[in-house]
Amino acid sequence: HYLTMIMKLRLFSTSSRHPLGLILGLALVVAAAAAGQGETEIDYLIRSVAESGYRFVRNGESYPGPEAAEHLRKKYQYRAERIHSAEDFIDSVASGSWLSGEPYQVITASGQVLATRDWLRRRLTEYRASSAPSHPE
Repeated sequence: HYLTMIMKLRLFSTSSRHPLGLILGLALVVAAAAAGQGETEIDYLIRSVAESGYRFVRNGESYPGPEAAEHLRKKYQYRAERIHSAEDFIDSVASGSWLSGEPYQVITASGQVLATRDWLRRRLTEYRASSAPSHPE
């Protein structure tokens, strides 16, 4: 799909003697792909919260996953222009309260309490590992 976009960019290049248009176009394609990947990962993380079956603690109160996910989605929408990656989302939006400074926590089905930041980072690592293309040897 990226190759198709690159081919189209080449067609719009004014001349093979002026590859600057192609280079700039390629940079835009790469930036758009990275931004799209970040959005996909952030959506995955929010869905993970909603579908986890866990409770999420914010400012001393416990919330079910779907409610916690909705809160994170609203915070993300408020700060979206400043978030450039899933790591930015975890660090700037999903790790703690902007008002109190208290970290968010996850209570698992077994009662284990984890920092939301750590739980989301593990989810992101797992997602990336399962999404990575396999290379035949």
